[in-house]
Amino acid sequence: MNNSDTKYIVELVGIVAVVLSLLFVAVELNQSQNAREAEALSHKNERTAELELLFYELGLADVNRKILASEELSDDEARKLRIFGNSLLSHLETIHFEYTQGFVDDEFWDGTRIRIGIAASSPWFEYLYPNWGEGGTRTYRTSFVELVNVIRSE
Repeated sequence: MNNSDTKYIVELVGIVAVVLSLLFVAVELNQSQNAREAEALSHKNERTAELELLFYELGLADVNRKILASEELSDDEARKLRIFGNSLLSHLETIHFEYTQGFVDDEFWDGTRIRIGIAASSPWFEYLYPNWGEGGTRTYRTSFVELVNVIRSE
């Protein structure tokens, strides 16, 4: 074996080493991305559970009943309702934004869209946002407000 053969073999081994290194990096990046997505999904589920617990901790089942019966809410009840409503809609809006950016898969989004529909058709929603359909809120992104309007009209 002469020097050119040795040089060829060394170059070939170097190329194989570079390709294997790139494959390793690709696998590591994929695993890292999967871990981030799993963590984000876990956070979304935890936040949803926290909001459901908040609804009951604040006694909003009774508030909902009062709204349905057209009874007056106390200042404290209205404050608690506003805290819950704004927290829930902000959470749903965040998921909507993540979906539009490609960070949420279709299956999770379908469930979230159903939750948006339930929230937007609830008595407390009408109580808090009587002018929602006329653009009466500037708190949320325009695309989210438009989505809620579409869902409410379905």
